[in-house]
Amino acid sequence: MRPSADGSSVLSIGGLDVSTRLLVVLIVAAILSVMLVPSLFQWWQQERELAQIKAQVAEQQQKNVDMQRQLDLWNDPDYISTQARERSDSVRPGETQYTVVDPGPQYQDSALAAAAASTGPARPWVQQLGIPGGEGGSAAECDAYPVG
Repeated sequence: MRPSADGSSVLSIGGLDVSTRLLVVLIVAAILSVMLVPSLFQWWQQERELAQIKAQVAEQQQKNVDMQRQLDLWNDPDYISTQARERSDSVRPGETQYTVVDPGPQYQDSALAAAAASTGPARPWVQQLGIPGGEGGSAAECDAYPVG
């Protein structure tokens, strides 16, 4: 260690002159960072946990609102009677009950087959267009080949 021109001591490390004040400040900063980093990491983890808990609380509050709405519905006598009739398949006097039954895939296939035309046109549409009034023959002949 040797004193510098301004009165502070200078430490020479491997040919590098370092002020003792700078060295002390760096050592104190290193000690503080070693002490603060675990605390900051713990704070960061607690903040993440707090955010997760807040999200869970908001979700539970929404569930509570939905459940309260359901409870309010079940306190309504009209709703209760409607639910009872739907669940037991019963009707009030004077009402007509309709039940829709799914016929299954075979019905749909047969319905599509029945809806399709059984035979096509007598001539392709191009030939239909190619029959002008004079060349095609008589009107009776045109009626013999229905369009469509």
